[in-house]
Amino acid sequence: MKDLILEIIHLNNENTYGNMYMGIYFIGLLFLFAYGRDKKYREAIVFPAFCLLSLLYFFIPFFNKYIRYIFWADLLLRFLWILLIAPVSALFLTVFVKNTEKKRDRVIAVILIVPIIFLSGQFKINSVEFKKAENPYKLPQALLDISDVMLTSYDEPKVIVPYETAHVFRQYTTDILLLYGEDATFKRIIEATPEMKKACKEMTLEIPDLNYIRDIGMENGVNYIIFDVTYHCFGRESLNIHEYPSDPDYVGDRTVLPEDDKIGDIEVIDRDKDSVHWDLTDYDLDYAGTFGQYLLYEFDA
Repeated sequence: MKDLILEIIHLNNENTYGNMYMGIYFIGLLFLFAYGRDKKYREAIVFPAFCLLSLLYFFIPFFNKYIRYIFWADLLLRFLWILLIAPVSALFLTVFVKNTEKKRDRVIAVILIVPIIFLSGQFKINSVEFKKAENPYKLPQALLDISDVMLTSYDEPKVIVPYETAHVFRQYTTDILLLYGEDATFKRIIEATPEMKKACKEMTLEIPDLNYIRDIGMENGVNYIIFDVTYHCFGRESLNIHEYPSDPDYVGDRTVLPEDDKIGDIEVIDRDKDSVHWDLTDYDLDYAGTFGQYLLYEFDA
């Protein structure tokens, strides 16, 4: 049941991308149901929307989880287009203004609605997608610095990464070998093995299972692993001391699972503010450096 609820939450988050248009849509449906003076609104909009929401937010996730996985996440997001979120929201705001009796109140309603519409969205020019480039590659400099460090020690280093950073290494150089990439999620070419899928999923958790990570890394000749202090947190102490913000477009699952307690509390080594790190030597991982929000560890072969 927990996995089903999480799948529904992720579906909603991936659709809204941090904005509140979905909230306006839901409020609009309630308004048209309760206060719409014309019954045709209920018959033509509210009831069909309720049926579609039940299908998209419950039936399909339930079918995927407990019967057979046939609806890909990226395909399911396109199904949400049939809700006609923008037209229904526009109709709701129009009806709301029309149902306001006094002219003065209608003017006030319009004045309030305009900023609400703008503030409910996400201003794309300020999005992480359009931030100033740090280098000619237009990729995060910290990850490029990590790449250069790994390439100085190995001709073709193999690395375990948080999935959302995998595209950076692929765009920068083919000399860096990833333990998994899109083969562990979207199955673009050849589907990854269950072991690789599990490794990918572990790295999306707040506390990855280091016992499993160590074993899978040793078995596959992995040289390095990267942790993101914005999301990863071993023990009870976060190393996000510089307060790196979480990515507003990130939709992964950083939920701490009860079984992660087996990792236990891990000591924090505080050399100085720029090299504070977790002591992971018990898991055959040697600290290799801090690069912005990322910590690089080398497998002790």
